[in-house]
Amino acid sequence: MFIGNWGRPGVASGLYPQKQKEQPGWLDTTWRHLTQLRGPEAIAPPPEAHEFLDQVTRLANEFRELSEKEIRNEAQAIRSSLHRQAFQPYFVARSFALVMEWFVRNENVRPGSGEILAGWGILYQRAVESCETDDNAVSIALSSLTAALAGFPVHVITATDHLVRRLSSRLSRICKELGVSIGEVVAGMEIPSRQEQYRAEIAFTTHKQVAFDYLRDHLASGGRRGRLQLHLDRLSEKEGRGQNLVLRGLCFAIIDELDTVLIDDARVPLLISRNTDLPGVRKVYEKALELSALLHIGTDFDVEESQPRVRLTPNGRIRIAQVTEHLGGMWSGVERSQDLIKQALTATHLFIRDRHYRVDNEKIHMEERALRALSIETSWQRGLLQLLELKEGLPSTGDRETLAKISYQELFQRYLHLGGISHTLMESRRELETLYPFKVMRIPKRNGSKRKAPYFHFYPQAERKWEAVAERVETLHRSGKSVLIAVRSLPMGELLASILAKRGLSCEVLKDNQNENEAFRLNEGRRPGSITVLLYSAGRGIRRAAPGQQGTFSGPHGILAECSESRRHERQLIQRCGAGDEQGDCDYFISLEDDLVQVFAPKWFVHVARRFGLSGNWVVRSLWSLTEWRVGRHHAAARAKLKDMDKQSGKMLAFSGRSE
Repeated sequence: MFIGNWGRPGVASGLYPQKQKEQPGWLDTTWRHLTQLRGPEAIAPPPEAHEFLDQVTRLANEFRELSEKEIRNEAQAIRSSLHRQAFQPYFVARSFALVMEWFVRNENVRPGSGEILAGWGILYQRAVESCETDDNAVSIALSSLTAALAGFPVHVITATDHLVRRLSSRLSRICKELGVSIGEVVAGMEIPSRQEQYRAEIAFTTHKQVAFDYLRDHLASGGRRGRLQLHLDRLSEKEGRGQNLVLRGLCFAIIDELDTVLIDDARVPLLISRNTDLPGVRKVYEKALELSALLHIGTDFDVEESQPRVRLTPNGRIRIAQVTEHLGGMWSGVERSQDLIKQALTATHLFIRDRHYRVDNEKIHMEERALRALSIETSWQRGLLQLLELKEGLPSTGDRETLAKISYQELFQRYLHLGGISHTLMESRRELETLYPFKVMRIPKRNGSKRKAPYFHFYPQAERKWEAVAERVETLHRSGKSVLIAVRSLPMGELLASILAKRGLSCEVLKDNQNENEAFRLNEGRRPGSITVLLYSAGRGIRRAAPGQQGTFSGPHGILAECSESRRHERQLIQRCGAGDEQGDCDYFISLEDDLVQVFAPKWFVHVARRFGLSGNWVVRSLWSLTEWRVGRHHAAARAKLKDMDKQSGKMLAFSGRSE
């Protein structure tokens, strides 16, 4: 169940340990699908976890009598034992008990059974959904410190740079007192600084940073990071490839906000590219835009919003062949001509300014969340960036060539040990257990949920829906309640803010900046009478009031003004509406003119609703749930397609004899 001593960088496992890429056979795949049919009892902590909990509790009672000096000596003794025995359960339990005692003495926090079980699950390669606590830091401390004391380089990976700094700051003191070094890797750091931070026993970073550093290592090593090759380079008199590597391998990863990292952000690959400003390329893209203007929507091409993509019709293919017949050069190939014009149509009709991209200082800046919804690579491959620059009349940045590419599915399967934790995993349980080497384990809330059943509001027209939302907000504001309103996109948030302003109500609009200011403003939104409009993706990792405020304010009232892209996002907002054990109510508003309803809702359902209307809470809830389920299925298909592309790419590279 655990990796052994060979998982540490060294002579036995090499200077860059990682799991070798494997293609599972049909029997392994069939067995994995069958195990996903397990009932609810299979996701509960197993009996051995509860035995471990009892052992930790007994050992924690022993450590209460130790002095501070004896605690530090015990940490060194546990380090030696874990180095020799790896993850022998008794020494793991002693490590957990030691960390628990530190939190009791220094933060006046006694880790509960839920946090201990979550730490055990992470260590035993589980994806843990923890409903027991609002803070993952203690569970991450239990597992990461145990792994670091055992000698494994640990990557604690989370969703944003803000969460990296917050988690690192929270655990820095206990790491220092137990003699464990820590590092932070965030955006904007130079290579030497990154190398230094990754040399720490525990490195806090984001999924994006570790992915790009892995790709840089691939380029620096020429794809040769084998055990023998790196040892030979190290022994060589000249500077070896190992000197230029950033990471120390992929040994041990703990993922906080696991669903954000492995589900929400895993629909497009990450890549490193370079400019290849070939002469005449800009003229080719100018011609593509010019020719695309000759095609007519509905006759020559269709825009399929449900995919989303541009599809050429047979008439459009004939039209392209006619207009490119005498051009020659890049236009001499039929498929290449169609691809260029199709990309031009995509830039013109599918990409919307200030939604999928914005223009700032004569440069195109991508909105990654909107691009993920389109399942489009964030590097703007195949000329999309250049076509958008021409569309907006901006100077050209040149074409780009891909040097290295990897998906999150591919990257995290290469870790020798992988575990993680989040508060919303059950909706994605089957996908997680299919793509990654762990099982989902759920730790339920001991006292159950106190929330009331939500009420669903249905309106055929979007305009009427937004007015109804504003009326509801005004009523709640007059009663002194704080209100959190969730929307899918910034334009919808600004529209609602303008409607509220006409009624004399001021509100904060959170724009998913993923920084400390966003977290502060979200916590301030709990003050009585405050109104906060936020994107579903805003406030990642924030589920409770700031220290000192919890218990002062009751939970805000939640309003879901648009259908979300996943039931998980809905649950995340509901969690933000709670403060401790307080009860936060929620209202759901849906319209037939909402973007997701128009694209993903069943057509027959929409037709019936438009003609006869919808009455009854369960009927409107069915429309909401069906739309949400279809959106989730579409995004899951995009991730599955990316996995299939990885598989096909691996077969092609294996056939050619290349290492990656």
